[in-house]
Amino acid sequence: MRFNYILFCFLILSAVISCKKSQTPAPKQPLVQTDVYVAGTALTDGGKITAAYWKNGSINTLTHPANFIAAGGFAVAVSANDVYVVGHVQATDSHMIATYWKNNIATQLQLPSGETVSDARAIVLKGNDVYICGFVGSNAAYWKNGIATVLPASSPYSMANAIFVDGDDIYIAGTMGAGSYSDPNVAIYWKNGMPNVLQAPGSNYASASTIAVSSGNIYIGGFNSVFDGYSGNKLAVYWKNGVYNALTTSNEAQSQVNSIVINNEDIYCAGYTGSFKAVYWKNGNETIIPNSAEASAISVDGTDIYMAGGISVHNGVASALGYWKNGTAIPLEGNPMFIGNIIVAKN
Repeated sequence: MRFNYILFCFLILSAVISCKKSQTPAPKQPLVQTDVYVAGTALTDGGKITAAYWKNGSINTLTHPANFIAAGGFAVAVSANDVYVVGHVQATDSHMIATYWKNNIATQLQLPSGETVSDARAIVLKGNDVYICGFVGSNAAYWKNGIATVLPASSPYSMANAIFVDGDDIYIAGTMGAGSYSDPNVAIYWKNGMPNVLQAPGSNYASASTIAVSSGNIYIGGFNSVFDGYSGNKLAVYWKNGVYNALTTSNEAQSQVNSIVINNEDIYCAGYTGSFKAVYWKNGNETIIPNSAEASAISVDGTDIYMAGGISVHNGVASALGYWKNGTAIPLEGNPMFIGNIIVAKN
């Protein structure tokens, strides 16, 4: 009897040891690095104005040819280890030329015949293609892999402010009008080069600043003004498939949408309200950032909300530029003068 009991215990112990030996350790999950990029313009220690981008708050100034006196950056995009920034270089005669930097190597964008001035405002990477929008002369334009296309407009002045690529379709948002803030202007977007004027009730100045496409729906943000754009009352608005939506604010006298993103069918808009206070709207619900100045851009990553803008204010003017993560301010290194878009990249 005692022998059987000892044999039973031995068999159980052997089975347990066998099971432990046969278990394969679970593979370790690779660590995911989240990096935050902000594009803009900075003043160097030597007093020069140059295009720049910030990665996790650390500055990277961009070089430009010696025959240009300054440069400015508007937007950044990242693909794997490549960092693209778009903006302009400025010649001694004050002419700007649209430029992009790839890993700090500057390339001037093509100018159509007869044009001498251009600027680049936004960039999208799609596969191996690089799409950039802005203007040449007095006309909205975009570049695909460096080749310029001037967009049609029925007015003497137009500008492209934002670009989005969905499949084979190219969407560009901007403004069109007489070329003066005191003259009527309309918000507009182009789909594959075809212009579509956005309706804005009671307006004689409207502009589209930002565009996103999600599940076949077209979202465009900007502002509508019942006077002349910058001295009249401005109202933050967005259009969904051309339908006008005014955003409620605590101070409707002045507000504007600078950036729009769609995340899990939620609509996020960022800009300013009142005395240029940074604000974002989620599905129309307003959140004002305390002690802040205008938010230039927004990016959403899961449950995290990132915004670029003036993270502190002194005497009504932004005293420091940076970005917020879920409302917590993070300053940018160096001497930023202007900041544009913000993106979140994972490695």
